[in-house]
Amino acid sequence: IVFAGDCHGVHWIGAGMTGGEITVRGAAGRHVGSEMTGGRIVVEGNAGDWVGGEMHGGVIHVHGRAGHLIGAAYRGSARGMTGGTIIVDGDVGNEIGTVMRRGLIAVGGRCGDTPGFGMLAGTILVCGESGIRPGAGMKRGTIALVGPSPPALLPTFRGGVSTTALFLRVLHRQLAILGFDAAATPAGADWADKLYTLHHGDMLESGRGEILLPAS
Repeated sequence: IVFAGDCHGVHWIGAGMTGGEITVRGAAGRHVGSEMTGGRIVVEGNAGDWVGGEMHGGVIHVHGRAGHLIGAAYRGSARGMTGGTIIVDGDVGNEIGTVMRRGLIAVGGRCGDTPGFGMLAGTILVCGESGIRPGAGMKRGTIALVGPSPPALLPTFRGGVSTTALFLRVLHRQLAILGFDAAATPAGADWADKLYTLHHGDMLESGRGEILLPAS
């Protein structure tokens, strides 16, 4: 299915889809691919809030910017996305990956505040700058903030070793196959080979989550 033109006022495109491919040749509205279980959605412009809200599988690739609550749980739900991959080449808003259970969110640009709030598992990659309080209340999962000027973490996170993270190289290759252009991000093409400091938290929860920041 191909949507041609400005669809920023068209919401729920691909919601609940189980397979196939949707291309939006322009902007899209809110809830793109929400609760989808399979297939692929490509938005060649910008997208609104709730991209991939509570999605379970499949791939969403937004070539422009996206709004708030990417891959997040809907209000009152106990789980956000439980699988699949969301790629946004540009900037995103606040609270991406809220209470996400599995899956991958990769952001080429900046993200807003509290990425990975209450995160249960899964991976969030941000190649630009991040807003405040990343990983607040997270129980498990991984947040890799590989871009410049990383934010200060909450005091409930403990710093650990500085090392090269081998899984980032695997992630780099996986994203390249899916069309993510690492060289176009603020982190540069070599972000997977750099040195990172591992921080554990949130200690107010289980403390088994991890945040990777560029080593100083």
